[in-house]
Amino acid sequence: MHALFVCICRHLQSKGIIRSVDLLAKELLAREVSGSTVIADHLANPHAQGPFVDECVLFYLRLSRPVPKWDGLHEVSRVLLTLIPQNPSMEDLQYLRDLYRRMGGERVLDLLGTGSITDVRQILTTEGK
Repeated sequence: MHALFVCICRHLQSKGIIRSVDLLAKELLAREVSGSTVIADHLANPHAQGPFVDECVLFYLRLSRPVPKWDGLHEVSRVLLTLIPQNPSMEDLQYLRDLYRRMGGERVLDLLGTGSITDVRQILTTEGK
């Protein structure tokens, strides 16, 4: 999992979204140690907030090879990474609040964990519906 987080963080740093690969990777690993971020079959939702994040971002990945036993029990093939800057905008917070409310529904979580890219794109780009 560490290698996956480092790879993701390098990509995000190359896009100017984060400042430090090492800090974010360590933060994500520490979060996993404190409690699993698996939220549905095949879906993990690692998340972090801090000064090392420059933009609020949702980064969705469908892995070419699932991570067996992500948390010691569950296989994960989809990752929805949520990053929040230290001082996010109210607009970003409202979007995230609405998204996480929608994710409270089992159908939405199932689609994020196993749905098509079209399904996922619709969930992530549909505000408040």
